[in-house]
Amino acid sequence: NWDTYIGENTLADFNKAIAIDPNYAQAYANRGLLYRQNGQPDLALADYNRAIAIDPGYASAYGMTLFCHTQRISFSFERDREQEKSEITRLIAMIMRVGQDDGVAIAHAAWTLAYVSRDITSAKRLIDRALELNPNLAVAWVNSGWINIWLDQPQSGLDHLALAGRFDPTSQGTRIGATAHAYFFLNRYEEALAQAEEVLRGSPNNHPALRIGAASAAFAGYKDTAQRLVSHLQAVDPLLRVSNLANVLGPYKQAAIDKYREGLRLAGLPE
Repeated sequence: NWDTYIGENTLADFNKAIAIDPNYAQAYANRGLLYRQNGQPDLALADYNRAIAIDPGYASAYGMTLFCHTQRISFSFERDREQEKSEITRLIAMIMRVGQDDGVAIAHAAWTLAYVSRDITSAKRLIDRALELNPNLAVAWVNSGWINIWLDQPQSGLDHLALAGRFDPTSQGTRIGATAHAYFFLNRYEEALAQAEEVLRGSPNNHPALRIGAASAAFAGYKDTAQRLVSHLQAVDPLLRVSNLANVLGPYKQAAIDKYREGLRLAGLPE
């Protein structure tokens, strides 16, 4: 699995490969993935774009670039939301042109179609295609987990996330955050909080983990923890309110959005 491969290599390894061959597209893409895992999305995007410039048919690089743009919207880190969406539209079109048989690219396109475009039907079709192409692809199982959660099927989502962990135990990040959301919608609030706190230990400003952690703590009756997490969330995103929460959430059904709002309202997020 690609994430496992990256985890076995260091930044120095990829720098050395690029120094030997400055036109080695995969080395740039691999270094970009390492930057992304280390919380350096701008450096990751620069490397993905370099890989694409060298090899315009490199479908996986389009998929990873797409993930970075979508994640910036998810974390409320985008500089210009409309510009991000325009770039996302362009990248999806490129994946549909050159990446129909690339599981990584299709998996990222599926998640983005659901989260940004709110086209959950097309997203489900694409993620099923990604898993057909590679049933052992952890990122596809993670994204399928998210899509099932958004489809109000949290148990299926949890099952798919467990498969992602089985195929690649190092694939944490969004998998653990998604697992927290699955537990939340299964009313398993203490387990949801534990997963959110695991994400926050490695990424203290993680917007989705702060959100779901605060809401889960509130429903679990841990008032102090809920208030602490929501205070941190407000420091990360001062404009976030209960009323505009849906702007940063995935394409949940209305009942799920209402539950999320109630959790953050109980935690102390302003209306």
